[in-house]
Amino acid sequence: MLMRPDERVMRAVPVLVGLVALAVYVLPGLPAPAAHWPLWDVRVYWWGGRQAAAGGAALYAPGAPFSFTYPPFAALLFSAGGSGQVGAMKLALTAGSLVALTVLCGQALAAAGTRRRPEVVFAVSALALQTRPVAYSLHLGEVNLILAVLIGADLLRPRGDRGVVPPGASRAAQGRGLVAGHRHRAGRRDQAHPADLRGLPGADRPAAGGGGRGRDLRGHRRGRPGQDGSQRPVRAVRPGRWGRSAWRWPGSGAGPGGRSPGPTAGP
Repeated sequence: MLMRPDERVMRAVPVLVGLVALAVYVLPGLPAPAAHWPLWDVRVYWWGGRQAAAGGAALYAPGAPFSFTYPPFAALLFSAGGSGQVGAMKLALTAGSLVALTVLCGQALAAAGTRRRPEVVFAVSALALQTRPVAYSLHLGEVNLILAVLIGADLLRPRGDRGVVPPGASRAAQGRGLVAGHRHRAGRRDQAHPADLRGLPGADRPAAGGGGRGRDLRGHRRGRPGQDGSQRPVRAVRPGRWGRSAWRWPGSGAGPGGRSPGPTAGP
């Protein structure tokens, strides 16, 4: 007989996995942290901020000690930390990147429909340190993780339309939200005002055979074949007098050329 694991065990397992993954990432770099995390890009950010605070004349000079490959707006942002020491900016960007990594993993779990428990977010964030993009971004001191959080927040925010459900909702709630959004958009199309149809192909053509109620943009009445208001011939149900199927035209008892199909055309 299978027994459900204890709740404390279910919470302790992700924490244990996260601690092991964190130790695997941190311990190899402790003997030589400057070589393991050189943070070269932080020095470029710091230098660009100092140049922007000084007027920006030497920001893109040919003989500059650093190649600042970012727009001047980025240099203005980095000027807030350019007045201090480069070590302070390294500490601030590293801490900001780690916080951004945790928030980014929480966003990914919510988008996948998984409950964002703290121990699960911690384990996923620690495991993400083992991936090449995250480890190399922290190795260079890049701001990619911080930018990724901003992009994720913009992509995952609600758009204000009906049928939008939170990413962490259940699959049944997400399915109901998709159906509700589809019905809402279909209802808006069906209730479109005739003035909104101007410029569409066939919208300026007069409806054939009277008013436009119950007709599409081409003037055809919606319904069964032969009752759509068009002038296309409809094949009779019963065979013709000489074994050939007769033809009748909607709204009249005559066939092609004004000839009457006779009693074989059927009602």
